[in-house]
Amino acid sequence: MDPTDNELPDYEALSYTWGSTDDPVDIWLADLPTDADSMGEGHLAITQSLAVASRYLRSEESTRDIWIDAISGDQQNLGERGHQVERMGDIYQKAKRVLVGLGPESEDSALAIEKLLSISSWVEVDWNVGTITLPTHAVADKAWPEGPVDISYDEKTWSSILSLLCRPWLQRLWIWQEVLLAKTVGLQCGYDTLVWNDFRKAITALMSKGSQSYPSEYTQTRYEKAVRQNLRFVEYLTPSRYHGRSEA
Repeated sequence: MDPTDNELPDYEALSYTWGSTDDPVDIWLADLPTDADSMGEGHLAITQSLAVASRYLRSEESTRDIWIDAISGDQQNLGERGHQVERMGDIYQKAKRVLVGLGPESEDSALAIEKLLSISSWVEVDWNVGTITLPTHAVADKAWPEGPVDISYDEKTWSSILSLLCRPWLQRLWIWQEVLLAKTVGLQCGYDTLVWNDFRKAITALMSKGSQSYPSEYTQTRYEKAVRQNLRFVEYLTPSRYHGRSEA
């Protein structure tokens, strides 16, 4: 795929953490380069983390065109790999959506996403000036735009949010550049998804408006650190600083 081609098909691009290269997984590919001029069937070794991510990317209803670095380019060919790195910005920028692979589902990841979606529905944010207002369909407490709001979640819920915010992808600043120029960003954890705008609204609300009651001082310290880290991610990717980003 040449990202400079104006007739590119619609495609998505995956952003994920490679993880360890130990114990790779072999996958079968129908179109694998056999030499400089031909393609054939064959097997390709990928990391465990990519093998897990690929299971959640499959659709039973239709085919999906997804660009994945470890599959779309020969990682053993230093020349090709270097060329791929040079065009990475174009690849992610021209994708119709960048999928952020947060990893497999856990026993509480669905709960965390459910609560972040709920929090995001309580507020609207003007990203150019940073003000928080109530949505037009407001069902939230009117105190939200005015000051801190107590969020009375139990320990299980706070722990689920903390676990999600501490996922490896969200903790690695260098990988954020892969979604910097994306038209649309979607975060995926297992089969559950969270669109970018809902994620950043929830994080902004938690950091600027939340006055939480934590089960312990240790949990509070870890949670606040995780939220601050994700707020940096939100600020890094705000449309007021970078143009062309979709709200989805």
